[in-house]
Amino acid sequence: MPLPEVTLPRTSVQTLHHAGADYRLLLGWPDEPAPVDGYPIIYALDADATFAMLVGLVRQRSRRPDATGVPPSVVAALGLAPSHADRTRRTWDFTPAGLAPPSGEWPSGAEPRTGGAPALLDWLTGEVRQVAERGFPIDPTRRTIVGHSLGGFFVVDALLSGPERFRTFVAASPSIWWDPRGVMARAGRLAASTAVPAPRVLLSVGEYEQDIAPWQPASAFTEGVRERRARRRMVDHVVELAERLAPLRARGGAVECLRLAGEDHASVIPLTLSRAVRFGPGLLSS
Repeated sequence: MPLPEVTLPRTSVQTLHHAGADYRLLLGWPDEPAPVDGYPIIYALDADATFAMLVGLVRQRSRRPDATGVPPSVVAALGLAPSHADRTRRTWDFTPAGLAPPSGEWPSGAEPRTGGAPALLDWLTGEVRQVAERGFPIDPTRRTIVGHSLGGFFVVDALLSGPERFRTFVAASPSIWWDPRGVMARAGRLAASTAVPAPRVLLSVGEYEQDIAPWQPASAFTEGVRERRARRRMVDHVVELAERLAPLRARGGAVECLRLAGEDHASVIPLTLSRAVRFGPGLLSS
């Protein structure tokens, strides 16, 4: 007889519908009383990969916020139902309108459909936010959004198109290779603008996202991986984006770039989330 599944206390899941697809919204909330201004809230994409880690990180460290800098926070993670493994839909959701897939990344005729990010961002900051924050006292000045890989690219696009929608933007290994010139140009305009309060930005990338890791033995496969990683320039792009956004610091914003030694595209996730639970909700720069 199978044993009962483990469940996390003070969590819930519900199904929402957007543009012809079902999504799961996973919520986790503290048992500590809310601060006077309300709880911070962390919105995360790809819920299957992020929700449990975020809830665990917040709960472990918010027991002593004076020591850790991590306050009790609500976690709201959104993902395709039943899984984020639907790459076709995920590509549509996380890419800006009018952006063609980069040439040479897919077999001819197999390029993915793009352009769903504006609608997803509107839905995320509209209906999803209303559902997630219903029943909780939320501090609207401490909303954070977190994404990884193509989800990180979505977060970067959200930052550049609507910096007022969140206080903090966390992009782990963002896939800037989709549109590096466009991203850098838009970042420069944001950094120079005084139209909205300066946001807080945390970027991360692993050392081995632009080369072969030492645990990957040389082979014909890894030579193809090496060529692709060199072409996509993940590390270079993240560092350049941080440099373009650096003027935000002078206007009260924050820009932090984590170049994580010894890490790859997957292993940056827990390290970035660990920093994010303090960087965003705690409004600390480190």
